[in-house]
Amino acid sequence: MCNSLPRLIAEYYGDELHDYYYYKELAKKISDEDTKKIVQEFACDEWEHAKLLKNYYICLTGTMPMVSSIMIEPIKDDLEEVYMGRILPETSDLKNGKIFTFHQKTLNFEILRLIT
Repeated sequence: MCNSLPRLIAEYYGDELHDYYYYKELAKKISDEDTKKIVQEFACDEWEHAKLLKNYYICLTGTMPMVSSIMIEPIKDDLEEVYMGRILPETSDLKNGKIFTFHQKTLNFEILRLIT
């Protein structure tokens, strides 16, 4: 198994936690209830991703992933600008997901069964 896999999982776990808290904060700024609900669902998706990665990390290492403190940058009032600013980070997450998927193919399927 690649020694860098646990490091990647811990990094992605931290990213997903950051995004979860970011979307929770963003939802607080939205007055339209339908839009707020969509952003809250984004947060829930990020939380589920984080849980999956945490469980995966624990199965591989037997320990909790270490995450540095999560800092949420102030969210601007111009929500269109905020949404446009999330495109690149989310695209990066897709790239990370492809790398993670590649590593998954090298793992024992019993571990995958345990974390899903």
